[in-house]
Amino acid sequence: MMPRDVPVYGTAAGGNGDGCFELNQGEPIDFVRRGPGIEMARDVYCIYVEGESMVPWKEPGDMIYLDPARKVRIGDYVVLVVDGPTRGEPPRAYLKRLVRRSPEQTTFQQYNPAKDVIFDTRLIKSMTRVLTMEEVLGV
Repeated sequence: MMPRDVPVYGTAAGGNGDGCFELNQGEPIDFVRRGPGIEMARDVYCIYVEGESMVPWKEPGDMIYLDPARKVRIGDYVVLVVDGPTRGEPPRAYLKRLVRRSPEQTTFQQYNPAKDVIFDTRLIKSMTRVLTMEEVLGV
């Protein structure tokens, strides 16, 4: 039986039209099943998708598993966290697909509307890889 011990940190809230949200850094709102593929991955967590920037890959309300310990590669779906636009604002998070990166710029893809989103690499605080269901289930 798969234990129900993966924390869900809620719905990504506060989208402002550019596909961003603030990650819930508080207490989990629920716990979901830990698949055999992530049995030993203790830092895995889940969030619900908000917004439509990644439709049709992920719909609003879909749950995604994230693992901060997994290496991020070009082509991976990630949640990236960047500094807020002005001093004192909380960091912003985005769900995107990593396209390319250099020391100066990192390019991500979104699907709806279809476009590349480019960030100054120095402003990216973290990138966490979204796990596939195959990885979660150990297929």
